[in-house]
Amino acid sequence: MRTTTELNTENLETNPIYGTKHLGKYHYNHANTSKIIETIQDKFGLEVISTSIVKPRKKEKLGYQKHLVTMSADFLKIDDQNKVTLIIENSHDCKSSLKFRLGIYRLVCANGLITGKTFLSKRIIHTTPNFYNEIETSINQLLNQTTKLKDLIKKGLNKDITKYQIKELMNKAIKQRYNLKDNEFQVDYRSYPFLREEDKNLNVYDQFNRIQEAVIRGGGKYLLFNKETEKWELKTIRRLKSIDKQVDLNQKLFNEFELLVA
Repeated sequence: MRTTTELNTENLETNPIYGTKHLGKYHYNHANTSKIIETIQDKFGLEVISTSIVKPRKKEKLGYQKHLVTMSADFLKIDDQNKVTLIIENSHDCKSSLKFRLGIYRLVCANGLITGKTFLSKRIIHTTPNFYNEIETSINQLLNQTTKLKDLIKKGLNKDITKYQIKELMNKAIKQRYNLKDNEFQVDYRSYPFLREEDKNLNVYDQFNRIQEAVIRGGGKYLLFNKETEKWELKTIRRLKSIDKQVDLNQKLFNEFELLVA
């Protein structure tokens, strides 16, 4: 998956963000992502922070593949380091709906989080009547939740976390990433690296960010029990490339963050 911090206007014919065609169904409402971006810029004042594009396995799907666009604005700032984001997920292969979610962008690491089950997300089927009106309505509904999200993040920044709670969150992150049982792996407080000085802040939000970054971008370590040799082996977490898996894990971890903040 390729990730950039701005809209890439090179190779427009194979960039799905600018795609003007779709695979398959004639009654499918083609949602040109670049036009959706322009609409959001004009009506809501948001700008693009980053884009992520899946690398398709089959050459014939190039230009139609799934992609994410993250947008934000000054009025969505939480503080100097964090801001609420609107995340657009789209594809042109007639297999996925257009989706909108809220997230958080952490400036110090350019890390993106996605909200969990207690926050609204919108899914618009490409055959929906009044398709573009539904897009605008959905974004309004999501942006109405931003105050709630800002308050939650501020609460997480101001709430201390213990080393025991950090280890428990690490355990849950590894378990959810690899679908492991408790007796199959081990982690400790040092398992996830401190990549920057800000990662050492012992509050719920910054430690959640550190762990989320390590299990999605990779770099964290854990011990895995090898049943054949009956020995523990040190493993390094690899980058999670699938957009669907990234979104799913992000949301599950955010649910854990909310439980810690409560």
